[in-house]
Amino acid sequence: MKRRNRNCHCLVEPLEPRSLLSGYATTEVTWIPEGSSGLYPQQITNSGLFTVESGNTSPANPSYYVSTVSRRRAYAVLSNFGLIAIGTNGELLGTNTENYEPEIDVNGVIAELPNPTGVSAITGNDDYSPGFIVASVDDNGRIVGLIEGNDPGIVTQFFNVAVQYNPSTNQSTAINAIGELGFGSTVCANDSGLIAFSDTGSYMDNASVYNPESGSITALPVGATSSVVAINDTDQVLGSNFLYNMDTGSLITFTGSRRIRQFQPKAINDDGVIVGSAGFFVSVRNHHAWERRAAIFENGQLTDLNTLATSPDGKIMTEAVSINGSSQVLADDMSSAGADHIYVLTPK
Repeated sequence: MKRRNRNCHCLVEPLEPRSLLSGYATTEVTWIPEGSSGLYPQQITNSGLFTVESGNTSPANPSYYVSTVSRRRAYAVLSNFGLIAIGTNGELLGTNTENYEPEIDVNGVIAELPNPTGVSAITGNDDYSPGFIVASVDDNGRIVGLIEGNDPGIVTQFFNVAVQYNPSTNQSTAINAIGELGFGSTVCANDSGLIAFSDTGSYMDNASVYNPESGSITALPVGATSSVVAINDTDQVLGSNFLYNMDTGSLITFTGSRRIRQFQPKAINDDGVIVGSAGFFVSVRNHHAWERRAAIFENGQLTDLNTLATSPDGKIMTEAVSINGSSQVLADDMSSAGADHIYVLTPK
């Protein structure tokens, strides 16, 4: 067994026995509403709820958005509602596709979230969207998101401002310490309140973590082209090409190998297990080729999820988008037109 390095570039050799090597049992989601097209699975919670968004040609829903929640209740058609996240208790968070303001759906009752205050103090102008785009929600119901705007003095200069909604006060407030971010930046938070973000200023991604208790901002040592994807409750920050531990300072950089390339991480659970997609060099009908497949990263090793699970219909799972605390995985057969099949994978 190799020693664990503080800074590790790895995708090929496990650091310890894989806990998920025994594989997954796979269930196909069959309750997608009739008339749907282009399925986009989004998130699976620790309670087993998951969400899927799809296009729909129904005249009753001209906005082409359908939001669905699994197993606990039938799908719900939410007119003019663009689904983004699901809370621990099943609340749906998204954006009104007509006025682009944030909304929350609790058991079918939709309410708008309050517009943020304090934005102009950061940007110096009032030329920004009144609402904000939801990015993530923690187990306490706190939401972080981004406001979009533009500098009226520079026609092409767009900006983002990070905001946080607190359900206990029903207030949304701009996060002054983070300041103005480049357009296209990302933001997410964990249950302890740490907020990870990447600033696309100067067309570069600069990944950092803001601690509201200390007021400090820590720039991560991951390079200027690395964007933040998620932060879990053990303070591990997942990026587009890295995994950084805030407590130990350990850094894993995702690199390729002869048979694996272009890992695209999508989500991480509190055990540090990561899912996404990657290119695998596989044997197809007696010849070898590169294929994009659903992937899982655990204990230093990246594995094709199709080798740990078989879909009921024999389809190749091309993408894994979310993983919960029980290591249940939400996956699909995504193509350029969206997915035709959605799968829930449960460890055996």
